[in-house]
Amino acid sequence: MFVAALPSHAETPEISILAVGIFRAAPVTGSLPPGLGDQTLSGVDRTGLPRLVAATETIPAKLCRSFGVIFDRAAPATAPLTIRVTHPPLRRPDGRAGSVDRFDIPPGAGPHYVGFTFTDPWEMVAGDWEFVILLGNRPLARQHFTVLAAIAAPDSGCANAVSRRIAPTAIAG
Repeated sequence: MFVAALPSHAETPEISILAVGIFRAAPVTGSLPPGLGDQTLSGVDRTGLPRLVAATETIPAKLCRSFGVIFDRAAPATAPLTIRVTHPPLRRPDGRAGSVDRFDIPPGAGPHYVGFTFTDPWEMVAGDWEFVILLGNRPLARQHFTVLAAIAAPDSGCANAVSRRIAPTAIAG
């Protein structure tokens, strides 16, 4: 499940990718603006900055596994960034389906995490996944992942212990 006005060119944020791979899932730390969690198939949560477990672009799908990127936004800006995640078609149990999710993350400088945690078996879809950080429609950074076929699920779910969704996270400076 998923983890993010156009400024003038003088306000274009510089984005640096700091870490890519599998992360230890972080607990939910706060609420999001109303409606943001409903913008994606899986929903969105705010979490703390997670710890990198393995630097990789190849992700074996496994229930409770989190993957994504930590990026740095060098300077504060007045406009939010948009996160676009393209993935193989996901089909929820209620029949709703899609292959692109978009959501905004608040403006702010410093490290941010955007990631996905497999919290339900229907989310563990093998194929190409791409995270794109956008300012308006202009891409600032891209990260590609290859998700491999699902590994057997654990006996118990992970929804109560970890973030259930992609998590936009800002660390206050």
